[in-house]
Amino acid sequence: MLLQVVSIVGWFVVMVVLMSIIEHQVHCDFIAGCDGYHGVSRASVPVSAIKTFERVYPFGWLGVLSDTPPVSSELIYASHERGFALCS
Repeated sequence: MLLQVVSIVGWFVVMVVLMSIIEHQVHCDFIAGCDGYHGVSRASVPVSAIKTFERVYPFGWLGVLSDTPPVSSELIYASHERGFALCS
């Protein structure tokens, strides 16, 4: 399946979906590209139609994913003047 944004006028979007060899036109009131900042959705939309909203937090996140049994059935966290830790 191929999806292409054809036209964006205000908040009205026209997309073309190619399924097998049949082309379908889809008229939308809005679309949501939920594949992240560097995803293919951003490249599919004209720069003039993109509105970016950003909120900067005064801290950073570090996540560690492990293939281990749950530590506890309860949520475990620690709050300290130098940071916050969460184990879920």
